[in-house]
Amino acid sequence: NISYLNGVISSVKTTLINILIQFVQEQNSMLDTSKLNTEILLDTEYKSVFISYSYDNHSHEQWVKHFADTLKAYGVKTIFDKDLPYGSDLSSFMVKGIQDADVVLVVGTPTYLQKTQQSETTGVKFEDVIITNSLMVNIDANKFIPILRQGTYSGSFPLLLSHRKGIDF
Repeated sequence: NISYLNGVISSVKTTLINILIQFVQEQNSMLDTSKLNTEILLDTEYKSVFISYSYDNHSHEQWVKHFADTLKAYGVKTIFDKDLPYGSDLSSFMVKGIQDADVVLVVGTPTYLQKTQQSETTGVKFEDVIITNSLMVNIDANKFIPILRQGTYSGSFPLLLSHRKGIDF
């Protein structure tokens, strides 16, 4: 039922905020935790997370991998492309992963946005189509959380994600 699903999503978001704060502290990054609603920073049940990101460069890929490994270390079922065996069907992985995940974390950078706007099909563009279709069906869905890694929200995310509340690294 809808209220149960909303409870699951709320639980996942709370858990992820706690993990993100810990991750940022470990990375010695600057995160203004006053932007986060501290009333919801409680221990909760871990669920599944899909990570959408672009292959900007090696450093960025390593950051995302470390982020995924940190989530896993906290017991979050993390759906991450680097965990797939060679020869896996990436299209099926992206469709099933985004549909089945309780939360989709979209790691935004200017390159991420550029790849969603290219005419050629990329993994990012394919994922963006799935995310956009999901949001068109339910614009109020809070399953998709922007994680701003570089740039600005409007310069790092497609329109439907750029105006959503996210976390700024």
